[in-house]
Amino acid sequence: TKEAKIILADFYFKSKRLDDAINLLKSQDLMSELLSLAQNIDKLNQSNLSNELYMYIIENGEKKIAQKAIFEFAKSLEKKSFIDTNKLPISEFMKNNSFFSSPFVKIKKSDSNLMHRAMAIYDSLSTSKIDLNSYYRLAEIQFRALEDLDSAYRIYNEIYSQSFNRDLKLKALKRMIDVILAKGDLKSSREILNNQINNKIWNKNDKIELRMKQNQILFFESNLDFLYDDLSIILKDFAVDKPEYNEILDIMRVLIVFRNEQEIFEKYSQAQFKIHQNKRNEAILLLNNLIIECDDILIKSIINYQLSTLLVQQNELDTAISQIKSFEHEGIYKELSILLLAEIYDYLLNDYTNAKNNYYNFLLNHPSSIYQEPARLRLKKITEASFQ
Repeated sequence: TKEAKIILADFYFKSKRLDDAINLLKSQDLMSELLSLAQNIDKLNQSNLSNELYMYIIENGEKKIAQKAIFEFAKSLEKKSFIDTNKLPISEFMKNNSFFSSPFVKIKKSDSNLMHRAMAIYDSLSTSKIDLNSYYRLAEIQFRALEDLDSAYRIYNEIYSQSFNRDLKLKALKRMIDVILAKGDLKSSREILNNQINNKIWNKNDKIELRMKQNQILFFESNLDFLYDDLSIILKDFAVDKPEYNEILDIMRVLIVFRNEQEIFEKYSQAQFKIHQNKRNEAILLLNNLIIECDDILIKSIINYQLSTLLVQQNELDTAISQIKSFEHEGIYKELSILLLAEIYDYLLNDYTNAKNNYYNFLLNHPSSIYQEPARLRLKKITEASFQ
């Protein structure tokens, strides 16, 4: 019976007889069970085998199961092929804040062929066989990983035009803006948002998200005063425990520091726009020049700290360490610079002696810091590990 075959396939899997489990389910055309098996094999980090299974299901399964396989395959590719540049849990500069970061991701060279194989499979499917959520994942790979801006924009636009799901429609619209920004076109981005902001399909929260995209453009355009005022208004609509609340506060803190330095801020915001476009080398050059031009110690601290984290993302770790040590930081960046050093030694260089010294230095000199607890726990963990 079907149930007996499924039980036997499960026995094969638990006995690590993966080929037997796969062949049995294929012979019985049990696509749903094959998909579950592919997901379980994926969790065992046997990605080559799980990827082949995903592709088999996509090519041979009925529409509904093929859609699920596309979705899971894309998730697997994103998880295994995207390099995580946010490896520093405490000290990462403006972590995931869209005003100061890029939507693009690195792809591991060893896995980049998986992306292109996935694209070939997706492209071979008719659009009627792929649901819009899976189609959105395709666009994310095209945009964030492969930087195929035109193809990604076309897909996001199709999703926006066809979807009846307001949340998906909003995500697609925001990504369309990101693609246009990546091309360096602030004017077109602003015009689209100005036309959308009063669209009756959006609720209050949606409109706040669109206003935040407008403010991101104002930031890149160096419109400091209006930006600060509008963020102050938006902040009142968020509860203090929401992630967006802290993100907006981070932006406003930076704006306050630059408030009397419009000319410096124009160059600084230009560097942030370069980062958004994934032009990191150009951003680093701009920030380096700003450190030389600027006299304000706190502004220099912000710039030097961000420059150091960009060098970490470039994998120029020795240069990053030298950059941090070359400057006496002020304010919160005095604390963060020590933690950044500690985490570079800890997570990236595995130099636990220097990591422990910097964590200890931080705990000793900044007893009232909000970062005391995570730093203390990490120091405790690597200290205990060194005795094992």
